Amino acid sequence: MAKRCLVGFSDWKGERFARAEAEAHAEAKAEKEKEKETEAEEEEEEEEKEEEEEEKEEEEKEEDEEDEEEREEEEEEEEEEEEEEEEEEDDDDTATGEGGRSEGEPA
Repeated sequence: MAKRCLVGFSDWKGERFARAEAEAHAEAKAEKEKEKETEAEEEEEEEEKEEEEEEKEEEEKEEDEEDEEEREEEEEEEEEEEEEEEEEEDDDDTATGEGGRSEGEPA
């Protein structure tokens, strides 16, 4: 009878050990899955950040290009205005003569 008890006890102990081992294995597996999910989430967040940075850079680049175009247009307009003013001055000089008098005025 003592042998039977020992055999039964050892069977029970073996089952208990096997259950504990299976639980530990399942916990380790679950932990690995969590780590994988966490890594995947971190990678996804990192990719999103990189995409946002790239979009910001592109927007800044486009804004810079637009600003440059506006500056160029303003410079062209200023040059045209200066040319028109010079032409008007030349026309005025021609109309008044080089002395600053009009042709009909006495000297």
